Amino acid sequence: RDGRQPGVRRPPSRPSRPARPRRLAGRRTPLVAGAARLLCSCVRARHAWASMQAGAPTTTNDQVILRYLKRKGYKNAEAVFAREAKELSLDAVKATQALDADMAVVNHVLFYPEAGGAGPQQYLDGYKNLKEWVHSSLDLYKSELERILYPVFVHCYLDLVERGYNEHAARLLKEYRIDHEEQHGTEVKQLAGISQAAHVANDALAVMFRRHKFNVRLSAYAWELLLSFLHSSQTLLLLGLINERLGVTLVPGAPEQDDGSPDFGADAVTLTGESSQREMTINEREVRWGALKGSVELKAAKAVNNAAVEARARVLEREEDAKTFDGPGDALAELGPKKKSKKEIMHASKRAGDEAAANLVGPLLRAPKVESCVPMPKLRDDEELAQIAEIRRRVRLSARAPPSCAFFTLCNTYGGLNSVAISVDGQRVAGGFADSQVRVWSNDADAARVVSDAGKVAGARPAVPYVLLTGHSAPVYGVAFSPDGEHLLSGGADCSVRLWSMELQTCLCVYTGHAYPVWDVQWSPVGHYFATASHDRTARLWATNRTTPLRVFAGHLCDVDCVTFHPNANYVATGSSDKTARLWEVQTGECARLLTGHRAALTAIAISPAGRVLVSGDALGHIMCWDLANGKRFGVLSAHAGPVWSLVFSGESSVLASGGADCAVGLWDMEGGQPGEDEGAPRGGGAGGSGAAAGGGASE
Repeated sequence: RDGRQPGVRRPPSRPSRPARPRRLAGRRTPLVAGAARLLCSCVRARHAWASMQAGAPTTTNDQVILRYLKRKGYKNAEAVFAREAKELSLDAVKATQALDADMAVVNHVLFYPEAGGAGPQQYLDGYKNLKEWVHSSLDLYKSELERILYPVFVHCYLDLVERGYNEHAARLLKEYRIDHEEQHGTEVKQLAGISQAAHVANDALAVMFRRHKFNVRLSAYAWELLLSFLHSSQTLLLLGLINERLGVTLVPGAPEQDDGSPDFGADAVTLTGESSQREMTINEREVRWGALKGSVELKAAKAVNNAAVEARARVLEREEDAKTFDGPGDALAELGPKKKSKKEIMHASKRAGDEAAANLVGPLLRAPKVESCVPMPKLRDDEELAQIAEIRRRVRLSARAPPSCAFFTLCNTYGGLNSVAISVDGQRVAGGFADSQVRVWSNDADAARVVSDAGKVAGARPAVPYVLLTGHSAPVYGVAFSPDGEHLLSGGADCSVRLWSMELQTCLCVYTGHAYPVWDVQWSPVGHYFATASHDRTARLWATNRTTPLRVFAGHLCDVDCVTFHPNANYVATGSSDKTARLWEVQTGECARLLTGHRAALTAIAISPAGRVLVSGDALGHIMCWDLANGKRFGVLSAHAGPVWSLVFSGESSVLASGGADCAVGLWDMEGGQPGEDEGAPRGGGAGGSGAAAGGGASE
């Protein structure tokens, strides 16, 4: 380095340069230790990967790093590295060459996604051992531990298919599918169709399972028991699978006990695309579920209240004028009843007005009043007066006073009828058909006369005239009348939504934005705005004066099959094939409620006029009642033997009607089923054939 020749000594006259002291401590030691840790991490990961690829047992290279540090004299760095890497000193490593068991477990967990060396028989044996252990556990923990079986079964099957072990995957499915068909029959049937590695990458269900984790809720002690079993039985493959594919939420307290209800544990194993903590955060948000200030219903209730107060006051005043005695109470028995004061008459009249208003709109009066967060259209005076008059003519419904029924039957549809809508006043009926057409029938006096005249001829069928609306190029799946009945919306498989004028009988506008078929369309309670649900896993908010959506509500993992507005128009509720219902804020587009608990795809959804209760029906015939104030379920209605196709509340929120694929209409008494009341779950009418309300219980 200094230019000297080999073998030539430095002249003695030149003073020697003092040696620079070695600085192993201080600021350089952490740098060396950090470099050593980084080097060790890279070497360890590379060596572990190469060992698994070659099928050889995994070894550690920490002793190589320690030997290097000791040879270079980096004693402090050696101590720091040994302490942070949880390794012994070099002398201790020489004394024992055994691997740390905890490190082996960590390697199995961390390298599970790349563990291609795992044999197919390990999956079969691991799942078999896990199932036998769960079923042999104490009853106190069995109901919770059984929750882990279905997610593990799904991912064991998909792992085997993805890695080309089709024969072993078929054996796994054949032996254990019967355990899960009762609660997950639809998904198990779809899994049976996934038999090639390419299917795992392209099938929608498999992609959903692979991209998102199952959220499983367990008690802390049940989770400790599971980990203890997986460690003791050396089932490390399943331990890595659970770490990679499941999100486990531990809850304090005793394990949940099976109460025998069909929906027990349905919300304990969910697949929502959100973490468990995120689900809790969503359901903790404040929801302004009250009635809209200045709504037509409240104006009608006020008008009825005032009319009832005036009528009651006049009656009481006439009764008091007929009385002649106005003396002390001790002469009451001799001279007749005492006359009431004006204050007493006023209080009695006010009570009569409150009762009349409550009979008209029910819990809507007690609901908090909220402002709209979006610009609202202003009704014309004649429209508002007409709607108030229509509301005032309503008769209160209850279990003691069920509604009368009027049926409009469509004959000879041959499966071509996809959806039906009836206008608010009942004067029009619209149907969406598979031949891409929309037909609208009038239910007025002229139609009644046609039916009456046909009834006079034996064997004659009435041919009620209809209006044919042509414009869609694919089947029509959703139709809806506007609140004033002057317009009709239709959506179909051509990915478009059309706005029709009932007066002009023509299409006014076409709304495009969805990339896949539109399954449902619904108007806002005040008109102008409408919402759509689509196969593209989104719901969208539109305004009639714009051809592009105002909001896109994205978050569901599968098709959004049904949609509805909250009565105060500040929220939109959606139901999806991913077995969840969501409530979306119109102003921000964010999810305000995530409701889990169904075991099948949601097919219908509705919100009570009071705004607090949401009901959702699924493909198994179950109807669940939710409290939007806290996002909790408070009742389950089970009567239909097939999918629930439609749900609707009466105007005063006291009766819920449900229509199902079992050719039955159910009427449910919701008066005792409001959240926070002592009566508990909704009561009353089950489903009866041909639309009759027959006996059938409601279960909580």
